[in-house]
Formats: sequence, structure tokens, C-alpha cells
Amino acid sequence: VTLIPLDRNRTIEHQSILVRDGRIAAIGPAAGLSAHSAALRIDGRGKYLIPGLTDMHVHLFNSRDLLLYLANGVTTIRNLGGYGAADSILEIRRQIATGVRLGPTIYTSGNWLDGDPPARPINTVLRTPAEARAEVRRQAGAGYDFIKVYATLTPEVYREIVRTAQEVSIPVTGHIPGPVGIDAVLEGGQIGIDHAAGVAAAGEPETIARRLR
Repeated sequence: VTLIPLDRNRTIEHQSILVRDGRIAAIGPAAGLSAHSAALRIDGRGKYLIPGLTDMHVHLFNSRDLLLYLANGVTTIRNLGGYGAADSILEIRRQIATGVRLGPTIYTSGNWLDGDPPARPINTVLRTPAEARAEVRRQAGAGYDFIKVYATLTPEVYREIVRTAQEVSIPVTGHIPGPVGIDAVLEGGQIGIDHAAGVAAAGEPETIARRLR
């Protein structure tokens, strides 16, 4: 196969890749890399091989999409919500990890945390710091990879979300909640902003870019 390693702009022709127990064990010139006689051989002549792609912002509303990701070379996805308040995404992630179901590796948030009224009816509404504390602990305990904040959280509830998340070692990402503003988001410990529109509305682009950096 012709390998495209993506470390720089190059291709490496006539390569063989040995995979053992689901992981790349060796890469080398086709003429010099041997495998066990019982190994499954895939003829890659005339074809190209790249590392698996990662889609860093998906909403997995339909589990049938899992095979489409793999068919298009996406082997890891970062799911920012989609199954609403249900925890079915955790079961799907477990099934993929254990080989029961085919799909990309999944990193996922729980349901979106929002204020009252919520920007979307399916969002989890948090009205008080106590509610925020309980929900962050619930999502962390359930096994989600990160917390996603949404649009209408109040400053005091937002601060408790971030504080509790830091306490239980789960990162916070998502929107810039309108009542909170970009200053509190940048200074409060949120690790990511997942929509550029919220950044663009926060001020002069070069100034905001410097602050983000």
C-alpha cells in the first residue's frame, strides 16, 4: 500500500502494515515485512492508507451513522450530545469498546446543561447551584467524558458547574452562555468553546484571538 503518514506532506510507497490484536505492530517495506502464515492478508496494491480520522464535533442522533463514520475513515468521534437525557450513548460506547457493535471510538458529553428557560426543550435545566452540583456529579459518575454547557445558564449556576467539574476531574466545554459572557468562560476553567459564533459575537476578532491564545 502507499502510506500517507500525515506527519508532513509526503507519501511512502510499497509499504506493509502488520496489525496484531487490533493495533499496528509494525510498518515497513513490503519486501521486508513478514507475517504469520495464518494472518489475514489484504492486498493494498494501487491503494492508499491514512491514519483514522477524528471528527471533533458530532451529534449522534442516529446510531446507524456509526457505520457511515467507519466507511468514510472516521475512527474516533467526539459526541457533543444528541441522545437527549437518555444514557443510551454510554451503552453504545460500551458495545463498541467490547466488540459487540461496529463503530468509531466515542468520547461523549452527557445531556446539555442549560438555564431556565432552556434554549432547547431537551436540555437539562439547572436553576440553582445545588442542582448544578448534583447533575455534574451524576454525569461524572455515569462515565461521561466531559460536561457540555449551553446558552442560558446563570453566572452562579455556571460557576458551580465548573467548580464541581474540577472537583470530580471532568472537563467542561460547550457554548458561551449569554448571561455568563466570554470573560467568565475564559477565566473560569472551561477547556473549550465549541461554536465560533459565540466567540465572534464577543468583540473585535484580533483581540479575542489573542485572549484565547
